Amino acid sequence: MKNIKLVNFVRYSVLLVFKKTSGILRIRSVFAVLLFIILHFTFYIEHCFSQWVEQYSGTSQILHSVFFVNVNTGFISGDNGTLLRTTNGGINWTNQLSLPSTIDYQSIYFINENTGWIVGTDYFGSTILKTTNNGINWSTVLNQVSADIYSLSFIDTNNGWGTGWLGSIIKTTDGGQNWVEIMTGGDFFNSIFFLNQNTGWVVGDPNIIYKSTNGGFNWESQYNGQLIYFYSTYFINLNTGWAAGQYPIQGVILKTTNSGINWETQYNTAPERVKSIYFINSDTGYAAGYLGVILKTTNGGTNWISQSFSSGLIFNSVHFENSNTGWIAGTTITGNAGKIFKTINGGLTAVRSISSVVPETFSLEQNYPNPFNSMTNFKFQIINSSPYPVSSPYPLERGRRVVLKVFDLTGREVAVLVNEELKAGVY
Repeated sequence: MKNIKLVNFVRYSVLLVFKKTSGILRIRSVFAVLLFIILHFTFYIEHCFSQWVEQYSGTSQILHSVFFVNVNTGFISGDNGTLLRTTNGGINWTNQLSLPSTIDYQSIYFINENTGWIVGTDYFGSTILKTTNNGINWSTVLNQVSADIYSLSFIDTNNGWGTGWLGSIIKTTDGGQNWVEIMTGGDFFNSIFFLNQNTGWVVGDPNIIYKSTNGGFNWESQYNGQLIYFYSTYFINLNTGWAAGQYPIQGVILKTTNSGINWETQYNTAPERVKSIYFINSDTGYAAGYLGVILKTTNGGTNWISQSFSSGLIFNSVHFENSNTGWIAGTTITGNAGKIFKTINGGLTAVRSISSVVPETFSLEQNYPNPFNSMTNFKFQIINSSPYPVSSPYPLERGRRVVLKVFDLTGREVAVLVNEELKAGVY
């Protein structure tokens, strides 16, 4: 789905044609076309060079947390023992089925490419697993602590914290082999973030933003404003950080520039709660949440651009590996499918798989509506490029490179709507 915004009355045309060359699907501008669509519209060019592409998760479980250690290798955790791993940027995801199936894995945190932790909850409490070989093998380092732990934060291979409901905060100083409960109470903590051995923040509901300056042993409240349920926090340095949540129904984002002493509301018009926030640097950040909410800022949160594209989705976690490449994990509004989306250039266009049927032919359909004002939709399908037929028991090819480009009437390329490897299917 592509959201194209009007600025003036300059006229453009799009001529798109499928061409298969060396096993690659390409869409090129031609004036003698086999299949074409001519559109007339105007738009912000900067908005047309970004996209979110759905990746096949292979699971019906709710997905809670995503974390990548580089642009190729990443992990996503979810309900009922779900831990997905990819080594090719998300083109393929493998469920590591050796994990216990009764645990809902809530949070993942890696400190380097090899060492990471995952925490999950069930009826008996929380379990933390650790890997030291890039997620190939996992071992239990904390088994069924009574508190429900929902968030992890590490600053190095030794020092880490976890937090969750009933005001529980746990800490390790030996890489997770031993954990000490350093705080407990009646509060509900949803997210924890430490910058160094001393300074960290925890947020929760209602109205909870706490800060520690001694490694988590003591905490001071930093927020006493309007009623907000906080779900996520992220700090880029000791002074600058953000907290995201919900008030009273709308999603809200707050920012501090003085280490949490004061918090300023930056955004409060999301249709539902903002569940996750992540910053690449002091300027560029992303937030995601309920009803398919995706937000982006390029000026530290002064302005947030909505990238939302489907009210039928719930996004629980957003993570970026660099300024261009990021992932979002979540589920459907009914909670019956794990959903993963990826962007490789900042993310303003959404490409979704809409059918599990593998097509027999290439096609690109007429956009709708046409003519249009601020938004139009393209539907296209990609065939199986494996040498085996669709009905074959052999696996299909991993994917094709799909490129959709926009050209003006002179043939000048003005935008790239899609540039991603996609599996056979309908989009």
